[in-house]
Amino acid sequence: QREIEDLKSRVHDTTSRFSSDVTLLQEKIVGLENKLRQGIMTNESLQEDLRRQEKLNDDTKALYRQQMDEQHALKQKEVNELRQQVAKVLSEGELERNRLRETFADELHEQEDALLDQYESRMSSLRDDLKK
Repeated sequence: QREIEDLKSRVHDTTSRFSSDVTLLQEKIVGLENKLRQGIMTNESLQEDLRRQEKLNDDTKALYRQQMDEQHALKQKEVNELRQQVAKVLSEGELERNRLRETFADELHEQEDALLDQYESRMSSLRDDLKK
């Protein structure tokens, strides 16, 4: 009888300890499940933040490319305008050079004619002097 009582007592103690251990394990499991849920929610939140950041990066790159394209177009327009101005100045310069060349040539001919007239007049005068 005593052995049975002793066995009952030991079974009761073991069952109590086992029940207590199970309760502790269940509490730990619940705590780990909560941490896991929090981790999953945090991960999902971080993934959403990452997607937003990637979209923002893509938008920023697109805006940068657009600005670079616009700047390039403006620079190209300026270059074309400058080329047109240079061509106009060169053309005007060429016209002015030709005009000056003609004017200079005309003046040279006039001076040449005047010098020839002076020379002929002087030669004529010298011939007249020699005849005397």
